[in-house]
Amino acid sequence: MTVSPVDGRLYISDYMKHRIIKISTMGPVKDLKSNFEVVAGTGEECPPMALDKCGDGKRAKDARLVRPKGNYYLFIY
Repeated sequence: MTVSPVDGRLYISDYMKHRIIKISTMGPVKDLKSNFEVVAGTGEECPPMALDKCGDGKRAKDARLVRPKGNYYLFIY
């Protein structure tokens, strides 16, 4: 998890689903299941033998990730 210094949003690495999500609303919400947006990762794992074919040159949302974890500094344009 990290909070962006640019927009103050909370970003979470969902390593079990191979994606990075951004929390939409930090206050009370009615439906937690829809309170996020996927900013990186398709949900498909990038196989270890295909690291060069898992997102380079494509949009972050189209990338296949290998267990994203730890602190990230995300620059989403």
